[in-house]
Amino acid sequence: MWKKKIYIKGNLSPFALSRTKIDLFIDCRKCFYNEIVRGIKRPQGPPMALNNAVIYNIKNEFQDYRELDKRHEILSSLGKDFVFAKNTELNDWKNVFKGIRYIHKNTNLELFGTIDELWFNKKEQTYSVVSIKATSKKEELNLEDIPSNYWRQLSFYNYLLKKNNFKVSNSGYIIYCNAIKNTKRFESKLMFNTNLFSNILQFDWIEEKLSEIFEILQGHNHPPPSRNCKYCEYVNLTNLKI
Repeated sequence: MWKKKIYIKGNLSPFALSRTKIDLFIDCRKCFYNEIVRGIKRPQGPPMALNNAVIYNIKNEFQDYRELDKRHEILSSLGKDFVFAKNTELNDWKNVFKGIRYIHKNTNLELFGTIDELWFNKKEQTYSVVSIKATSKKEELNLEDIPSNYWRQLSFYNYLLKKNNFKVSNSGYIIYCNAIKNTKRFESKLMFNTNLFSNILQFDWIEEKLSEIFEILQGHNHPPPSRNCKYCEYVNLTNLKI
């Protein structure tokens, strides 16, 4: 059994809650409760090492351009007003062990997340969090191909920025790298098509979900599973009770 710091009612210290755990709550309240309150985590598959390597290299490339004060072609595609943000806190926000944080007063939850990249619009004086994703599909990627939780992720990070007194844009940006499958030779190299997508972010769901999470954490009953949760379905089919 996997153990971690669990939520204890009445504890006055803020309880750290990441963006991924909020996604877990949206996906299945029972799985969320089992992990956060009981310390029982969902089984996980192998890490997506290749995807993570692509994302890591792009982040390094952006950081190199930032330090050299050079414009990147992706930023140039948005116009001259967009530049790499150079906030002193940026290294912490990108650090998986630190991240950007905010204590939600109504729930005493310490919300946090780790961002991939941050851009600044000089004309509007606004910040935009950028998410970097990687995949491999035969078809060309379109805006409709992007899962809704990717935009939800950006909304949450921009929300954290706003709560840290930064002026944020209502637009979010996703850099999506699609590995090309039909090359004739591999030669120890993967080729990618890199796409930049933007969308208007929605923020109204955040406070609502935080209230629902707090209600579950303060309650005495285990919440029911989601109808679409494959983990809970497996448990039910095997007649196991957790």
